[in-house]
Amino acid sequence: ENRRGGLLGRALVFRLVFRTDTHMLDLVVYGATGFTGRLVAAYLRRSAPSGLRWALAGRDAARLEAVAAEIEAQPGLAAGVGAAPVSVLGGCDADEASAARIAGETRAVLSTAGPFSKYSDALVGACAAGGVSYVDINGEIPWVARVIERHDEAARASGALIVPNCGFDSVPSDLCALRATRLLADGTGSACVSVQGVMHMTGAMSGGTIETGLEMERLYPGELRQPFRLGGASRLPRGGGGPRRGRGGGLGGPPPG
Repeated sequence: ENRRGGLLGRALVFRLVFRTDTHMLDLVVYGATGFTGRLVAAYLRRSAPSGLRWALAGRDAARLEAVAAEIEAQPGLAAGVGAAPVSVLGGCDADEASAARIAGETRAVLSTAGPFSKYSDALVGACAAGGVSYVDINGEIPWVARVIERHDEAARASGALIVPNCGFDSVPSDLCALRATRLLADGTGSACVSVQGVMHMTGAMSGGTIETGLEMERLYPGELRQPFRLGGASRLPRGGGGPRRGRGGGLGGPPPG
């Protein structure tokens, strides 16, 4: 048991509690019928530790069963590697009753159901209150700020580990920033003062991503352009440029301090 708790960096902070109920699920993938949810489910079937007890969850049980069959039929499955879902939790909507049901049956939840402010808000609250670890792939920073404000105290008390933003909006930029600063240090011996990032996207966005962008602009107009919404401050000297848009449409700026 780790007795520290809370939200990462002003993101949820907590102590980790391990449940010993052998009937408890290890993991629930919520939103498993969506584009990203199906990719996660397929990966777990191929590569999860053998013996992992996990379930698919969402609104439509029939579609969840179809996903279970789809990932079981994928090529390249190896004996003794990966784990099939042990159950399907259908009828799970975005309401508090569904959230409590999911949180009551598992040690951890991985949510791919966005917009997260719309479909995962009750779920993260139930996890924070119930001592259930929660991770998602959201990029909805204004919503995360409100999650911290509403649930940090409960998560500290329950021992829940809440880790948002574990997907495209964080991982590539974090890894690229780490790589760039290490190359700079190795090549010049100088420390990095700031990192400016530009993103260029090819292909098409999923329906959930498009809906999320529209929802964020509707709920939190202007907040998406605040690079320090979760804390920190610019380390650039005054007049150093601050955040600015790159030609690829991304928002550039120094990382939170």
